[in-house]
Amino acid sequence: MKKQVFLRWFWCLLEYLMVCPIILIIAGFSLPQDSVVPFTLVLPLHTLVAVAVTSVLKRFRNILVAGIGIAYTAGFVWLWIALFQVESIGGVVLVASGTAFLFAYGIRVAIDGSVREYFYYTLGLFVHMVAVFLMNQAPALMPFQKSAVAFAILYVITGIPLANRRFLIRETQQKSSLHIIPGTVLRGNKIILSIFLAGIILLSFWDTLLNGIVYVVDKIVE
Repeated sequence: MKKQVFLRWFWCLLEYLMVCPIILIIAGFSLPQDSVVPFTLVLPLHTLVAVAVTSVLKRFRNILVAGIGIAYTAGFVWLWIALFQVESIGGVVLVASGTAFLFAYGIRVAIDGSVREYFYYTLGLFVHMVAVFLMNQAPALMPFQKSAVAFAILYVITGIPLANRRFLIRETQQKSSLHIIPGTVLRGNKIILSIFLAGIILLSFWDTLLNGIVYVVDKIVE
C-alpha cells in the first residue's frame, strides 16, 4: 500500500510542479515574504497526507475522511498564521483554500485509484517561462525569481521521463508494437530542453540583456 500511496502522490506532485509558478506569484502578492516559498513547498504535502489517510480509511464512511480533512485544514491554517504572522484576509484565504483544495484533490486521487492519461508537459514549460519573465518585471516578485528558476529546472528534469513514458504507453495501446521511445521523440526532447533552458536564462537576465544592448547601441552611435 505504501508504494501505491507514493506513486499516486508522485503523479500529483508532477501536476503540481506544472502550476506551482502561478501559486508562487499569487502567494508573493498575498503572504509575508518569508512565508511565500515555504508555503509553495508545503502545499503538495497536503495531498500526500490526504492520499495516505484516505487509503487507510477507505473502508470507512466518506464523512469520516471529510471530517479529518476539515480538522486538518483548520489546524494547518491556524499553525501557519501563528508561525508567519499572516494578517491580511487575502493571505488567510489563500492558505485555507490552497490547503483544502489540495487535501480534497488527494482524497479524489486515492478514491479513484488512477492517474490522468495525458500529461501536458509543454503547457507546463510555457507556464514556467511566463512566470520567470513576470517575476523579472515585478519588483514585488523579484525575491522569488531564483525559486521560480529552481522549480522550472526541477519540472524539466522530472517531467520529461514521465512525458516520454505516457507517450510510449499511448502509442503502444494504439499500435501494439511500440516498445522504445523513437529517436525523433528523443531528439525533440533535446530541442525542447535546449530552447527552454535558453529561454529561462534569457528571461532571468532580461533587464541586464536590454541594458547591455542599449549600451552597445549608444557606443556605436557615438
